[in-house]
Amino acid sequence: TLKPVLVETVWGNDEFKYISDYWGEVGSAGIAEDFVLKNLGYLAGGGKLKTGTTNEKYRVQFNSSGSAGTKCNLQIMVGGPGKLVVTAVSSGDAEQPLAVAIGTTQVGEIQNFPDKTQAPVTKEFDLSEAKSGDIINLYRTGSGVNVLEIKWIPNNLPSVDPTWVSETTVWGDGYFANIKDVLYPGVTEIKEDFTSEKITYIAGGGKFKPGT
Repeated sequence: TLKPVLVETVWGNDEFKYISDYWGEVGSAGIAEDFVLKNLGYLAGGGKLKTGTTNEKYRVQFNSSGSAGTKCNLQIMVGGPGKLVVTAVSSGDAEQPLAVAIGTTQVGEIQNFPDKTQAPVTKEFDLSEAKSGDIINLYRTGSGVNVLEIKWIPNNLPSVDPTWVSETTVWGDGYFANIKDVLYPGVTEIKEDFTSEKITYIAGGGKFKPGT
């Protein structure tokens, strides 16, 4: 199930490698089932998505013609307006187009990506009309296209409450030493509620014993 993507997010080599490894030979032939990986969805609708590599990087290939919101779409749910940044290259001898849609409605300009003898290029799709909960669909309108990376950049990042844990955080030896030696020096059993570095201890009649 898709959930809104609220922060800048990239799907690329690592995610496409996982898809390739998971599907194996099926991926090489063409995945014909819906799936979701790290909030990136694939809507098959009778189409196929191939796995493989381009320029030694894992990618996915739109192996079937797409239809907005119904067939052979890569999709995300967004939390509001932003832009979709796509790095891709044609899988054939001619340049090929990709389009984006909000739901089933194609929006913005269709972007062309170069033939397979050229290096992949990165292009942006403006989705300033998107609203919270909208599904953004990426699909081909011509022949095969290899997609190496997809990035969602929201126009307005959500505000961060200073009490939230909004980044990778580790509480370890130094944290517990601070409780023992600074906050409660000489106390062997803490019987009250306290908060330190965004962690709250609720006693409720219990005891917290600092030590080594």
